[in-house]
Amino acid sequence: MCIKRIEEILNTPDEISGDETKGKNDTDVIISLKDLCFAYTQDSTVLDGVNLTVRAGDNIALVGESGGGKSTIFNLLCGFYAPKSGSYKFYGREISEWNAQAARERLALVSQNVFLFPATIAENVGYGNPDATQEEIVEACKKAQIHDFIMTLPQGYQTITGERGALLSGGQKQRISIARAILKNAPVLLLDEPTSAVDVETEDLIQKALENVMEGRTCITIAHRLSTIQNADCIYVLSGGKIVENGTHTELLDAGGVYAKMYSMKNISESVKDAG
Repeated sequence: MCIKRIEEILNTPDEISGDETKGKNDTDVIISLKDLCFAYTQDSTVLDGVNLTVRAGDNIALVGESGGGKSTIFNLLCGFYAPKSGSYKFYGREISEWNAQAARERLALVSQNVFLFPATIAENVGYGNPDATQEEIVEACKKAQIHDFIMTLPQGYQTITGERGALLSGGQKQRISIARAILKNAPVLLLDEPTSAVDVETEDLIQKALENVMEGRTCITIAHRLSTIQNADCIYVLSGGKIVENGTHTELLDAGGVYAKMYSMKNISESVKDAG
């Protein structure tokens, strides 16, 4: 999702002019997708009859082949697009009934492709909560395992990140994104492949940061590294825009289906890499 599209969405007038506090959930179901379908064009169906339930405090994972529909689900959850058919309920209300800004205030997104403004580190982190104090920004960065690095910079938190964060590594950008999410303190956290394309040491730092940001929140994670989601309460496996199986890591391995094959191939790949 490019920043231009995000800015267009953020600047769009509210879809619903009603009371933003209406519809507070009286059940524990935070997200409910029922027979949800979506297509970017008329010729290609991306999601086909998806059913998914997320309850308060759940740690949910989405896995599957590239192009299987994982990122599209995130786009729909964030309200970037509307379902073509089926139902998407957020806190018990159809997403179409929500005030867009009020819904997004309950979501925090940590993306693999982090956008940083050509501004200071403090300003980039503060984007998660424009009303945050400097002390709150620093505390969020400590929890995100990025504070120590920031303090090695001559200008510290006042360091300009450069265009699109050019002065920072991928892992550093991701931890800035995690700090934003911590600062936003939204009850629902969406993690989009947060540990891919980084080295082992950086991944360890990111995992520690994620443990901090996930604590006490409802979490949905997209992951290609299956080792990062083995403790998920439920893993949904997508293929061809459909959920083909779901369950815990152990249940899916015992079932011997798509997930078990993916996990086996991952182990084979890592064994070959180690042997090399």
